[in-house]
Amino acid sequence: VDIHWFGANAESLRLLLLGMGPAELRRFVAAGYQQQYNGGRLLGEPEISDDRRHNQLTIRARFALPLLARAVGERWAVAFAPNLGDTLDMPARPGRRFPLALPSYPVTHHYQVDMTWPEGVTIDDEPVSSPWETEHLRLLMTRSVRGNKETRTVEFSAKAGEVPAGEVLQFAADLAEVEARAGGLMMASGPQ
Repeated sequence: VDIHWFGANAESLRLLLLGMGPAELRRFVAAGYQQQYNGGRLLGEPEISDDRRHNQLTIRARFALPLLARAVGERWAVAFAPNLGDTLDMPARPGRRFPLALPSYPVTHHYQVDMTWPEGVTIDDEPVSSPWETEHLRLLMTRSVRGNKETRTVEFSAKAGEVPAGEVLQFAADLAEVEARAGGLMMASGPQ
């Protein structure tokens, strides 16, 4: 897994990492994956790459994810679900009199899953590009297939730096729709 931070997000993470020891770094990197994939564990130490020239910070980690692929009838399924909604802080009570600031604007969040299925497995899905857009959000999902290799990408961004107060409830509903659309199953047929 490669996780990239750019610009102000990279600068904030640099400061956070300064105060972390090795054990804290492992917990920080593994927390989301262990929550999403029951029994998931970090393999080895996370690697940090800091490109100050381009103001990009990358953490690379490897995980063991037991039972990642599950039999569904005569097919295999692997769930993926980027947690893109956490990229925007929604207030506990979305009803408000003032605009909602979107501090991550103009960042585009990228999520990519590369799956190499075992030889002899047939990928059931065709390549596709699926854009979806609202007044305040943009989502693009792609799927590409080559032999037994499949790649899914999700790009998510806010279209403005703030949401007018009267549109925050619709924005919250749109954000929930993004979460629902962004995940899914990678499906393949083959010996079980």
